Amino acid sequence: MPDWVQTGFTEYLRRFPKDMPFELVEIPAGKRGKNADIKRILEKEGEMMLAAAGKGNRIVTLDIPGQPWDTPQLATQLERWKQDGRDVSLLIGGPEGLAPACKAAAEQSWSLSALTMPHPLNSFRDYTAESALFVRRALVAFIGILLLTGVLIANLYNLQIVRFNDYQTRSNENRIKLVPIPPSRGIIYDRNGTPLALNRTIYQIEMMPEKVDNVQETLEALRPVVDLTDDDIANFKKERARSHRFTSIAVKTNLTEVQVARFAVNQYRFPGVEVKGYKRRFYPYGSALTHVIGYVSKINDKDVERLDKEGKLANYASTHDIGKLGIERYYEDVLHGQTGYEEVEVNNRGRVIRQLKEVPPQAGHDIYLTLDLKLQTYIETLLEGSRAAVVVTDPRTGGILALVSMPSYNPNLFVDGISSKDYSGLLNDPNTPLINRATQGVYPPASTVKPYMAVSALSAGVITRNTSLFDPGWWQLPGSEKRYRDWKKWGHGRLNVTKSLEESADTFFYQVAYDMGIDRIGEWMSKFGYGHLTGIDLSEERAGNMPTRRYHPGRYRPGLLDSHANPDEQGDDDPDKRRHRSRPASADEHHRKRQAGSLAATDRSAGGRYPLWLLGNCQRRDVWRRKPTKRHRT
Repeated sequence: MPDWVQTGFTEYLRRFPKDMPFELVEIPAGKRGKNADIKRILEKEGEMMLAAAGKGNRIVTLDIPGQPWDTPQLATQLERWKQDGRDVSLLIGGPEGLAPACKAAAEQSWSLSALTMPHPLNSFRDYTAESALFVRRALVAFIGILLLTGVLIANLYNLQIVRFNDYQTRSNENRIKLVPIPPSRGIIYDRNGTPLALNRTIYQIEMMPEKVDNVQETLEALRPVVDLTDDDIANFKKERARSHRFTSIAVKTNLTEVQVARFAVNQYRFPGVEVKGYKRRFYPYGSALTHVIGYVSKINDKDVERLDKEGKLANYASTHDIGKLGIERYYEDVLHGQTGYEEVEVNNRGRVIRQLKEVPPQAGHDIYLTLDLKLQTYIETLLEGSRAAVVVTDPRTGGILALVSMPSYNPNLFVDGISSKDYSGLLNDPNTPLINRATQGVYPPASTVKPYMAVSALSAGVITRNTSLFDPGWWQLPGSEKRYRDWKKWGHGRLNVTKSLEESADTFFYQVAYDMGIDRIGEWMSKFGYGHLTGIDLSEERAGNMPTRRYHPGRYRPGLLDSHANPDEQGDDDPDKRRHRSRPASADEHHRKRQAGSLAATDRSAGGRYPLWLLGNCQRRDVWRRKPTKRHRT
C-alpha cells in the first residue's frame, strides 16, 4: 500500500470523532493498460469493494469530483448513524471515481446520493487548522472593528463634548447674524443754533452681483427705470472691483421720489437689486462754510488702515462716511457716535426669521461753533470774485467769529463721491479753491509785525523809549546801494518807537531789525508764536515761516544773513506767489491793504499766546475747546 494512501487515510480520520473507528482496506486496483476498458475495471473494483464492506453495513460512497458536503458535515452524519447501532462502510474511490455498483448500493440501502470528497486523498484539508485560522482572523477583524468603533466614539466625544463650544459658535454664526446699525451723526450749529451740517434721508439703488445672472444686462435694463448714466455705471464697476463678495454695491444714489416709485413697480424684473434708505450728510449753505466745516466722504482704504490701527474699525461696521476735512474731521470721534447692532436668526437662505436681541446705536454728539453764520456769509459776499482770506476773532476768548477763504467749493459734491470731471476742475482751477488760505496760506505779516518787533527790541535792550532817528522816506543797508522805500515817499521825519507805531513807519523798524540781528529776531518772535501752529481745531493748518540761520540756507542769498533782511517781507510763501504786483493808486491805500491782508496770518502766527477756537460748546462734557497741538508762552 503506498505511503500516500496511509497518510491520506490518517489525515482523513482526524476529521471524524475519535470513538468512530475506521479500518483501512486495500482493494487491489485493476490493471490499467493503454487499451484497458476503464468501465470494466471499475466494475471489478466495485465488486471487490462491496464484498469488503460486508452485508448489512451502511454504505457511504465518496468520490473525488465535486463537493456537495464538506467533511465536518459528513462526520456529523456518520455520528448519527453510529448512534443507531449499525456499522458504516465508507467507500472512497480512486482517480476515476467509484464503480456504478457501489453508488447504486449506497442509493438502494439508504437513499443517499453519492457524497464527494473535498480533495484527493493525497491533499486532505486541515479543518482544525482552518478553524483556528478562521478564529484568529475573526478575532483580528473583531479587534479592528472595536478599534474603528473606538475611534469613531472618540471623535464623536471630541466633536460633541470637547469642542462643543467651538462648533456651537460656528453653528450660531451660520444661524445667528449680527446686523450693525449705524448711528446718527451729530449736527453742527453756529453760535446762534443755526444748523450748518445736518443729516437727511436719501435713497440709493444697490445690487449684489452674486445674485444677478447677467450684471451688464441688468445695468442696461435699469437705465430707463432710474435714469442710470454712464458715470453711474463706471462708478459701480470701480466700486465692485474693490468690494468683497456678497456685498451690496451702490448703483445710483440720491434717487428722486419718482425714480423710487418707478423702480418699485418694476422690482420683480431685477432680482438681487433693491432700494435702501440711508442718512447722508448735507450742507445747506454749500460753499459758504466749506473751509471751516469741511465735509464727510466715503471711507477708503487709508481710512480703514488708520481706524484699524487705532482700534476703531469695529465702530464703523455699518458706516459709509467719515470726516475728511475741517470740523468734520477734527471732531470725528465726537460726531460719529457708537454703532449698535441687531442680533437676528436667519434660515438657510439668509432670510431673517426673528429678532433675538437689539442694542440701539448711540447718536453722535451735537456741537456748537463760535462762528456767526450771518457774519460769515456777509464777509463772503464782500469777497466774492476775489482770492482772499479773512479771520474775525473775539479777542477776549480767542473764539473765531468768522473764517473765510475765497474762492471756495461745494462740499456736497464729495459726500456721495465726486466725479472725476468735477474733481479735475477743482484741481486745475488757477484760483486754487481747495486751499484754505486762512490756515494753509503762508503770507508775509507786513506791518502787523511792528508791535511785536518793538516789544522785542525794547525787551532785548536794543532800543529805549527815547531812541530816535530821522526818516527821509527810505532806508539803506550799510555797504549797499539798494534803498528800501517807506510807504510814505517823503518820509515821517524824526521818529521814536511810539510815533513809529502810530504812523506805521517802515524805515524805523528796518533799522531796529538790523540792530536786533536774525538770531534775536528769531528768538523773540518765536515767543509770540511766529513759526508755530496756532492750535486751531482744524487739521488743515500750516505753521508760518520764522526765518533763522537754519531756515535761510538754500532759500535766500547769503547776503541776507548779514543784512538781517527785511522783517516785513520774510517768509513769503503765499500760494498765489505774488501773481499780481500792480501798485495801488496811492501809498496810503497800499499801506492799508498790506495791513488788512496780513490779519489772518498775524492771528495764526501769534496763536501760541492767543489760541484760536472754533468749538463753542458740545454735548459731551469732556469735549470743550480741545487743547491746541502746541502752545507757546512768553
